[in-house]
Amino acid sequence: MNFEERLKEINKLNLPSDSYAIFGSGPMAIREIREARDIDIFVTNKAYDRLAKKFPEKEAGYIELDGVEIYSLDNSLFENPKKVLERSENIKGYKFVTLEDLVHWKKEYGREKDLKDVELINNYLNK
Repeated sequence: MNFEERLKEINKLNLPSDSYAIFGSGPMAIREIREARDIDIFVTNKAYDRLAKKFPEKEAGYIELDGVEIYSLDNSLFENPKKVLERSENIKGYKFVTLEDLVHWKKEYGREKDLKDVELINNYLNK
């Protein structure tokens, strides 16, 4: 399943557009910076509570579906997730975290793969 097909899985969740944002590698994949193997989204706590009634939590604040990982707002690891959600961009009908917010998050997370992504994003932004 390619990234565009995986995005359609989000439609099945019936989330209002102002209640979620795609992060992780998704904002990079939609811009063809690099491929994504799954989709990470964070959702408002209200939306998360509704989803947690339908789908089992893998751990508190985290639901894993087929190729879609769902985090509650409080479990998103963003410094100010409400602001990040407000700034998210609508691309092809889906909400994505801005590249600037993604770079900040990836630098904070600091894994080797995240730092490589920061370099890819910076190269993309400086074209």
